Amino acid sequence: MKVELFLDRGNGSSKVLSIVEGVLQTPFKIPSVTRTNHPFDNSITLLKDGKQFLCGSPAIETFAGIRYTPLDKNDKIRELSVVVAAALSQVVPDGGPVELSLCVSSPIYYRGIEQEIIKELSKLSSGFSCAERQYVVLLERVGAFQEGVIFLELSAEFNGVVDLGQGTLLAGVRYPNRGVMPLSLSDGNLGGCNLIITALLSDTQFLKAVKAAGFPSAPSPDKLTSLLSEGRWTVKEIDFRKFLKPHMKLAKQRLENAAQSIKAELNNASPYEKVIPRIAFIGGGSSLFQGVLADLLDKWCQKHSLVMVAQSPDYQTVLHMKQLSQRYPERLISVPAAAAVTA
Repeated sequence: MKVELFLDRGNGSSKVLSIVEGVLQTPFKIPSVTRTNHPFDNSITLLKDGKQFLCGSPAIETFAGIRYTPLDKNDKIRELSVVVAAALSQVVPDGGPVELSLCVSSPIYYRGIEQEIIKELSKLSSGFSCAERQYVVLLERVGAFQEGVIFLELSAEFNGVVDLGQGTLLAGVRYPNRGVMPLSLSDGNLGGCNLIITALLSDTQFLKAVKAAGFPSAPSPDKLTSLLSEGRWTVKEIDFRKFLKPHMKLAKQRLENAAQSIKAELNNASPYEKVIPRIAFIGGGSSLFQGVLADLLDKWCQKHSLVMVAQSPDYQTVLHMKQLSQRYPERLISVPAAAAVTA
């Protein structure tokens, strides 16, 4: 079965878009958490070495094994094969051989990243099992795209972008003479929505509400991140939005600073022209802001030249990867048969 997989492996959730036998599927999310080094039930088992993993929701429902997310080591390639296996188990539910074309996003792009992805995905070359189904993966093509700036490549109506994720804040600029380039932010790697989650889980008023609702304890950071990513704003009588709102201030200030940096870059690049900034606000953080700030968001965005993307802001990266890979197929490299099986 031929599958094209577009994977934005976030620090909180992995966004997946697929084309199966030429048919575009509905995008979905998988929590980015994996666990290993434990004899799990209903695990993803790599047949090459017999290692067992949990990925996604099963991994956040247990404390067994060794937990990993990309935020732990700032490494989005480690255990990428497990996330790909979890995604394939959903888009190809009956198992079998899969001829795979894979596009992956990365906060930075560097020479050789595709080879690192190929090496990691070779762990699937002997196959894997999931829920008694068997899969064999033939990796045919691989592409890597830079998060944040990828949005500007196909969105000519914008001259800037900010992408607020679970653990990072990324920015990009469309320069009049140099084209689309990432913009380094001094606090870009100092955290993202995870800081909001951490603050909420330390909020005594929130903890009292959790206890009053009859829960034995507050949800884990992974569980709370998953709930919010799914748009679950209310559990029992607890309205997360009420308690999240006071903890958005730092993220708002960082976004305002990022927007100001983009505007300064645009003005410096065209000192003799009037530049009207249009900065797209995308990523999982934009969905969180939409849910929590609601009607207050439009006025704040206008003040700082930010524009909310109307359609699926947290799926923008996978949607743009699909478009770019179809428009510029040469940006994907072919995988030699020998490389696909060498770990």
